[in-house]
Amino acid sequence: QRDPDALRPVAWAARLVEMPAASHAHGPQHRPKIEALLRQYAQAISQLAALLANDLAQGRPEGDPLAHDDIWLLRYVLSFPPKRGAQPTAAAEAARKSLAWRREHADFVRAAAARKPPPGMDARTLAAFQAHIAFGYHKFSKQGDLVAVLRVGCSDPVELMNIIDPEVVSMFLSFFGEVGFQYADAMSRRLGYLVKVIAIQDLTGASAMRDRRFMTALSITAKRHEW
Repeated sequence: QRDPDALRPVAWAARLVEMPAASHAHGPQHRPKIEALLRQYAQAISQLAALLANDLAQGRPEGDPLAHDDIWLLRYVLSFPPKRGAQPTAAAEAARKSLAWRREHADFVRAAAARKPPPGMDARTLAAFQAHIAFGYHKFSKQGDLVAVLRVGCSDPVELMNIIDPEVVSMFLSFFGEVGFQYADAMSRRLGYLVKVIAIQDLTGASAMRDRRFMTALSITAKRHEW
């Protein structure tokens, strides 16, 4: 029998982004230490910091938990590695997009940090996600990676898209991505090596048919998550 509180949209959304206790992260730490990565990529990080000097001078939005330091720069250097002898221009472009978006959506970032439902989402929208998308974060790997599971066969994207606009759906998906990214950043600093979010799609019982509107929402989200 379902928990009655789980049927209340706001209570459900808050619970969905609630993180389990992270103190149980343990196991083999075979990944490179952040300190070693910072030394290895020191030149690219320094170059990226110089390219972003004006952007970083503006400071981070109020309530944004991400520190714009060398560890933050390191993720962009690793995600957009420059060619030998070249400036990390692709990393700088992606970082600028991220900074601009986070400033424009500061309330969104703060809500994720507080593990509260996304701002501007009314009860009807939250209830639609509760009813039609089977997604959640489920504990951790031994290395502390956060595990996200989407049960496609238990979801009904067609009905969801009959209720909600693709852009709103993409923002909701980005909200969960933001929650996961904030966790990964904080836990990486705590453990001393880069922690990830592992996304699992359970296709049991999934239909081969795809809703074009939902695929549009996924495309918008994926493009945003590039940076």
